[in-house]
Parts: sequence; C-alpha cells; structure tokens
Amino acid sequence: MLYDYHGLREITEIGDIKEIGKAANFASHLLSDTSADFSEPGLQSEVISEAEGIYKRGYFYYGSNKKIKLYFKNKKLRPKNNSKIVLKHVKIGCYKYYPQIVIEKKVQIK
Repeated sequence: MLYDYHGLREITEIGDIKEIGKAANFASHLLSDTSADFSEPGLQSEVISEAEGIYKRGYFYYGSNKKIKLYFKNKKLRPKNNSKIVLKHVKIGCYKYYPQIVIEKKVQIK
C-alpha cells in the first residue's frame, strides 16, 4: 500500500513477495548526473550516487548556482557554514512539497 504525505510517497504495506532474480549492478540505478537540478519534482525519491558542493546555512550549493535544502536526521552531522562537502548515496525527499536532500548517516557526508 502506498501512502502520500505532502508529496512524498511511502510504502506502508507489502503483500506476497516473489523473488525473480538479483540486481546485477545497483549503481546503474543511482542518479550520477552532476549537472542535474536535484530540486526538480521528477527526481523525488531518487538516490544521488555522489555530489560535491558547499554547505551554507542549511543549503547545499552545487553546479552552477544551484541549491537545495539539506535535512539532517541527526543535527550533530551538520557541517560548518561555507565548508566543502561530498554527499554519497543520499535520497532526494520532499517536505511540504519543497525538495530536500536527506542525510541519515555519517557515512553519507564528508
């Protein structure tokens, strides 16, 4: 069953599962285009393989003058303002229809 919360879809129930095989290369399913605009609505729930930019006042600045809000599940993971960061395997989420990148673990940000 799918649940829609302010534009973010969440799976709340799964029925019978049948294994049809194993994924050979999951990396090919990750968003690796560094020129992409991560705030586009079509990229919601995508996982970014790696992105490099600057953290400043709650936003991630990347590419040529692009920015997106960062959400930290653990506030201790927040870097200092104006610091260069690299994000790995982070999800693009949505909160009240505004796109944001969700940081859940320390290994996702360097």
